[in-house]
Amino acid sequence: EYRYVRNIDVVRGRFIDRDDLRFRNKVCVVTELLAKKLERDPFYNHALTLFGLRFNVIGVFRERVNTFGQTEVTDYSAIIPLSVIRYFKPGNTIDQFYVSAESMELVPQVSEQIRQLLIRRHRNKSLYKVDNLSEILKAANKISIGLTVVLLVIAAISLLASGVGIMNVMLITVTERTREIGIKKAIGALRRVLLVEFLAEALILSCGGGLIGILLGVAVPYSVHFFAPSIQIHIPPVAILAGFGVTLLVGLTFGMIPAMRASRMNPVDALRYE
Repeated sequence: EYRYVRNIDVVRGRFIDRDDLRFRNKVCVVTELLAKKLERDPFYNHALTLFGLRFNVIGVFRERVNTFGQTEVTDYSAIIPLSVIRYFKPGNTIDQFYVSAESMELVPQVSEQIRQLLIRRHRNKSLYKVDNLSEILKAANKISIGLTVVLLVIAAISLLASGVGIMNVMLITVTERTREIGIKKAIGALRRVLLVEFLAEALILSCGGGLIGILLGVAVPYSVHFFAPSIQIHIPPVAILAGFGVTLLVGLTFGMIPAMRASRMNPVDALRYE
């Protein structure tokens, strides 16, 4: 059945059944987005007018699997019984149909059998095209891997640049506070205390930048989803925690050199610094 081949999940109501096809019932099922849009209409009474015919809305559905554009179902679609449109609007032809193989291994074989069957029956090779979703998935995976590598390289360069920036800022801070460091060491400040102090400042800098990056990283995808509801976006909490952890690591690593320079500073030389 169409519902199972297309991996359609009925959210509310029911799907078109054999009785609807047999008796040419003027019923339809609609997408979630279309249902929400219709329900905002004060004159909506669970019916749609399609092709000049009135169809009762019997269910709301969603496609569970992304078909990468290989579907006629859009965000605002309605599905009606084939027998109804054939009876009331004769002359329409079927321009595509879907087949589900029992396993992924059988997909190439089934695709070729369908193509050969159509050629034998209708004698025109140029009229028919058999699309294999598994091949589309493979191509999409290759593109995804390529994009992931590119994004990882960009992220690594960005982290390196931000780390160097933090280190430079902290080195300037150490230089500007040379006399302060000398005074602290002269009155007995321990090296580890100064080390922790400057490391903490470096971590504050990196955490501030990291939080801004996380907020932007969450806001941008959800903004895209707001304007294009069909694009489903999920950001796992683990990814956010991992990003924050990397930010802390960058701050700790690149803040170590300035912190060590401050902690090892000679108090006599520091007090003489102008």
